[in-house]
Amino acid sequence: MNEAVLAPTGFLSDGSSLQEWSYGTARVVFGMNPTATAADAPAVTPSAETRYFEEVFVQLGHAYKQHVRSTYDAFVHLRNELPVTNDGHRPMNDGFRSRCDAMVLSAVRESGIRVHEIGGTVTERLDTIVRLFGLPTVMDVDQAVREGPPGLRRTGPAPGDGTSGVGMTGPGARRRSSTSTRH
Repeated sequence: MNEAVLAPTGFLSDGSSLQEWSYGTARVVFGMNPTATAADAPAVTPSAETRYFEEVFVQLGHAYKQHVRSTYDAFVHLRNELPVTNDGHRPMNDGFRSRCDAMVLSAVRESGIRVHEIGGTVTERLDTIVRLFGLPTVMDVDQAVREGPPGLRRTGPAPGDGTSGVGMTGPGARRRSSTSTRH
């Protein structure tokens, strides 16, 4: 789907193709279940199938980076400020998460896209994003967080046990922006 057709003046996205690329690439290194591997990549000789998938992700990386370079205006990286939680939903470990974050940030920086790294509570992060991009609000950010989903952390750092970031367009931006979050 072409997002520019749906929102020609710009929009926010809560995901990035770079995020999916980094996740798949890291799984080639860490295995299908990174929770089961040590904090560092396993020292196992990759199988022929694994080498094939590695090459697939190299090629996907070229396409995704080109797409991001031609469509995104800005990227906000939400720092991971909490330890990895084993929630049984996402296979994850610190080494895997760090590798994914480093890959995404490196690719975005190589593209020349503006990168903003932010942290803090959910409220602090939202305030920063609204201010950075001059976004209009329909209610006070504190109120929006209070009225948000019950599982949202409101006092400590925002959740994040995978790669996370937010990309968006500000006023007058001509291209797509992305918000990228995995948690």
